[in-house]
Amino acid sequence: MTSADGTPPHRPVLTMVVNHPINNDQADWNVQAPPAGWADDRDRWQIAHAVRTVAAVSAFGFLSSAGDRIPG
Repeated sequence: MTSADGTPPHRPVLTMVVNHPINNDQADWNVQAPPAGWADDRDRWQIAHAVRTVAAVSAFGFLSSAGDRIPG
């Protein structure tokens, strides 16, 4: 299921606050002549992506280990 703009309705906060705005800004960039400061935007995006990935992997690990503790 997606929302009107084609994105998942449960988009994580970090994605909405950091990654999505950067993606929107970059949509209009000229690949041959990126704007000044493009590397800073890239670095912010990559850091947010790394944090998001670590959070997702950690959550999966916690859920997996919790499944081992459920009696049954």
